[in-house]
Amino acid sequence: MVGGKLYLKSNFYVGQALCNLGVACIFFAICLALFIFVLAVFYQTEILKIPTLIGVGFLFVAGAISLVCGLVLNTVVGHNRQEFEISMNMVDQLLKQRGLRQDK
Repeated sequence: MVGGKLYLKSNFYVGQALCNLGVACIFFAICLALFIFVLAVFYQTEILKIPTLIGVGFLFVAGAISLVCGLVLNTVVGHNRQEFEISMNMVDQLLKQRGLRQDK
């Protein structure tokens, strides 16, 4: 916080991180539903639906990648915000030292 004002960057990356986490949850939910469907069909008819299982596997991998990307992006955003606040505080201190900024 600099001079009573909080400097924040764009929320685009935060939204992107939350979007990736949401997409991962949707992928995992679809995977779970399809996997339960395949197991139910297998127990009833003893016919295994291999193409559906392959699709479930790829969807699971896509969900895992999306989850990891969302977590990494969320961490990077938090770190960048911290660095931005630190740099704003340093600028504020320099302006105070040089007498260019007056406290109200």
